[in-house]
Amino acid sequence: MKAYITVLVVILLFEIKGIAQTESGYLPYSTSLLLNPAFAGHQKKSGFASTYFLEAETNNILNHELYLTYDKWSERLNGGTALYFYHGLGGKLNTNHTGIGYTYAPQFGFKAGALTVALNLNYSFYTKQWLVFLVDEIVDKRNAPYEPPGIHFMRYNMFIPRVGFLWSTTKLVTGISTTYRNRHHLGQMKNLYDPEPFQLIFHISPMLSGNQNGLLSKPYRSIPELITMVSRQKFFTRLGIRLERINNILALYLQNDFKNELPGVAGLYGVKFKSLNFNFTVGTTYAIKEKSLSPFGEINLSLIIPHKVLKKANPWAPTKKIF
Repeated sequence: MKAYITVLVVILLFEIKGIAQTESGYLPYSTSLLLNPAFAGHQKKSGFASTYFLEAETNNILNHELYLTYDKWSERLNGGTALYFYHGLGGKLNTNHTGIGYTYAPQFGFKAGALTVALNLNYSFYTKQWLVFLVDEIVDKRNAPYEPPGIHFMRYNMFIPRVGFLWSTTKLVTGISTTYRNRHHLGQMKNLYDPEPFQLIFHISPMLSGNQNGLLSKPYRSIPELITMVSRQKFFTRLGIRLERINNILALYLQNDFKNELPGVAGLYGVKFKSLNFNFTVGTTYAIKEKSLSPFGEINLSLIIPHKVLKKANPWAPTKKIF
């Protein structure tokens, strides 16, 4: 664990040559909360997740993002809440971005299932890459120009609200989320990517086997997944199948960004240690126009806290087992 944290810190602080992903971000393989904010407190569980995504482009160019999330189910609010921390690097323009977020997701129960409605607010600020800015300040620049994006440290900030809807039953989980981005410039900017103002994500995951009447009847579950993201610059679809055993997860994915002609494949392997889950994803996309491969990977470490109902009369009494 210490080695994992050390690697993350080194990459985040000293990786200079990279390129940011589009402002729309990426679709996670392990953290559902990043896919749809309505997953906050899903199934009345609480948990902490650390997700790191890395993608290698051509010419030694990298994309990478770090996400820390904490979500909790609240009986008093009859819904979930979540906190987010984001950090990433756009090295082509020497730009770091850091952000925070909050979600409130009330749940409404029906005979057929449960509907969750979520409001997610995020704020991110973008600066000149920290190490590049430090070097520019130390080195004599009288005979050398400042590295892009120039002398300014602060670049711009962005307010990102999201709305999510989630419908869940014992046989099906499906939802939709929409995102809006509003950017505010803080300095003289050049060569900026225009953010995509709106983004729409749809996902559906029916359960083929393993559950009967809400209880796990077999030592495995098979869950197909379909995810579609639509924005001004992307029409992305990912189709996969997850096989979950008691202590292991195996998943395979086919994906394609139709607008940018970027098909790809990916595989996920996960290990469960009681409430601690570790997932590792590797894959690659193929740029048809450039005829080049771009491998990527995702590391996810999550701690799941099951929901317990404490009795008011005897709060120390153990919860009645349901199995």
